[in-house]
Amino acid sequence: MKILLIPSWYPNRFNSNSGIFVREQAMTLHHAGFDIQVLGALPVSVPQICNLKKLTYKNFESISVFPNNPYSEYLNMAFRFLLGLLKFWKYKRQYGLPNIIHLHTYSQGYLVRWLHLRYQIPFIITEHYSKLLSQERMKSWEISFCRQLFQLSSLNIAVSESQKRILEKLYGAPFSVMPNFVDLNKFAMGHEAQKKNKNDCIQLLSVGNITSNKGFQIIIDALSQLNSDGVRYKLDIIGVGKYKADLLKLESYQKHKENINFLGLIPNSELPKYYQRSNIYISASEVETFGITVIEALACGTPVVVTAEGSKMLVTHNIHGIHADRSADSLAEAIEACSQLRTPKKELRQHIASSYSFEVMLKAYAKIYERYTGIGLD
Repeated sequence: MKILLIPSWYPNRFNSNSGIFVREQAMTLHHAGFDIQVLGALPVSVPQICNLKKLTYKNFESISVFPNNPYSEYLNMAFRFLLGLLKFWKYKRQYGLPNIIHLHTYSQGYLVRWLHLRYQIPFIITEHYSKLLSQERMKSWEISFCRQLFQLSSLNIAVSESQKRILEKLYGAPFSVMPNFVDLNKFAMGHEAQKKNKNDCIQLLSVGNITSNKGFQIIIDALSQLNSDGVRYKLDIIGVGKYKADLLKLESYQKHKENINFLGLIPNSELPKYYQRSNIYISASEVETFGITVIEALACGTPVVVTAEGSKMLVTHNIHGIHADRSADSLAEAIEACSQLRTPKKELRQHIASSYSFEVMLKAYAKIYERYTGIGLD
C-alpha cells in the first residue's frame, strides 16, 4: 500500500518547529514499515526567511517553501497547488499513483482535490487548524471550499470531540475523532531533582506562538497576583511572535519582569528538559483544537492548567491538572490549586501513554488506510 501524506504545515529550513507533530507521525509510520512519502509546498514569512537553519530531510520527504503573501491566502494556496503539482509529477514518475492520500489541514486542499478528481485517488483529511472553528476568520471562498473538500473526502478526522462538534455544525460534513499523539521516548520524565528550584520558587512554563489567542497576557497578569501573595513564582515562555512587543508594555510585566523569561524559539528536541524542570505547565489559549503541548507536559510528569475546551478534554480536573476560566483571577486560583496536587508523576504519564502514544496511533492508522483502500499493509 502506497500512502502519500500532504501536509499544510511541516518543519522546514526556516521554522524547524512548524507542524513538528505531523512530521513525527510521518517518521513513526515510516519506521514502522508503512510505505509512505511526504510532499508539500509551504509559505514562509520574511522574518522566517531571515532565520535560515539547517534541516536534513529523509529520502521519503519532499518539501519546498515560497515567500508568504500576508495579504492573499488565495495566492498562497495557488502557489501551494502549482509547486505541489510539480512535486507530485516527480513522485508519480518514480512511484506511480498512491493508493491513498492523507491531507493534514485544508490549506493544501486544492492539490488534493485535483488529484482525487483526476486520478480517483481516495483521500482522508486530518483537520488541525483552529481558524476553521470561527467562520468570522474565514473568507467566503474558504468556507465554500472547505465544505466541498470535506464532502469529497473519504474520511474527515478531528483531533478532539469539541472540534468535531463545531466542524460538523459549520461545514455540514461528518467527522470522526483521532487525537494527536506524543513521542514517549522523547517526552519522558526527568529526575525529581530537576523539579527543585534553588530558590524554592514554583516554576511555570507556557509554550506556543506569541499571539493574543495563546493568552500570555492573562498568564502574566495572573503571575502578578500570585507574586503579591508571598509565594514566588517564575514563568518561562517559549515561542516567538509579533505580540511579544505588546506583552513587554504590560504594567504587570514591568512589575515582575525579573520573574519572567522569554526564551524564544526552542528546538522541539530540547523541549522535554523545560517540561521536566517546571512545576506547572499552563495553556491559556482561547481556542485550541487539541493541546499537543499539554500532552507533552503530562508525558514528562508535569501537571497542567488549561482554559480551552480542546485542552480540558485531555485533563481530568483535580487529578492531571486544573481547569480554569480565561481570566487572570481564575488562572491565579488554578495555578495555586495545581501547586497543591499530589498526583504521582508516573500516573500523569500513564494517562498519556494509554491513549496518546505512537503505538495507539499506528494501530488506528493501519485500520483506516486498509478500510479506505481495501489493501492490507505490506
